[in-house]
Amino acid sequence: DLTLYSSKIIEKADGVFLWVRLVIEGLLEDLEGATADDLSERLRNVPSELSDVYQKMVMAMNPKKRPEILNMLRLVLFSAEPLRLNEFRVALAAGATPPPKSFDEMVSSGSFIQTDKQMGARLRNFSEGLIEVKQGHDAVQVIHQSVIDYFLEESGLQFLQEGCKETWLLEAH
Repeated sequence: DLTLYSSKIIEKADGVFLWVRLVIEGLLEDLEGATADDLSERLRNVPSELSDVYQKMVMAMNPKKRPEILNMLRLVLFSAEPLRLNEFRVALAAGATPPPKSFDEMVSSGSFIQTDKQMGARLRNFSEGLIEVKQGHDAVQVIHQSVIDYFLEESGLQFLQEGCKETWLLEAH
């Protein structure tokens, strides 16, 4: 019953609307083919703290994609100003391992993301929704200040990096 789920979500959210958004998005992903018991179990297992929700989202990230996710997050977190989508995809490609020898080599490689639309979809899919493109500005950013806090102050970047085999040379400036 939707009323029961709504009241459980409101109770666990404790007034944090971002928590509600993330939990509902997660539940909607699991909705197809799920039974009422499946959804109730999923809701019971959702952490109450936002940082724990982020931790769970990071754990759900595809391990093979974690090096690129780590690079994406570093670009977002350590850029002096938000990067536009076209800047973001060039910066991401420039940080590849091994690094390209020229701009032409970079844009002609099979791994170069050719369009902003493709980059936006990749950001959403790889980051579990933690990174977004601000509509109207094409600026790449995290969805909320608490994401920055989690990754920089609560060792979220370190946790993500532990799952990566390769590291990236970008450092905060």
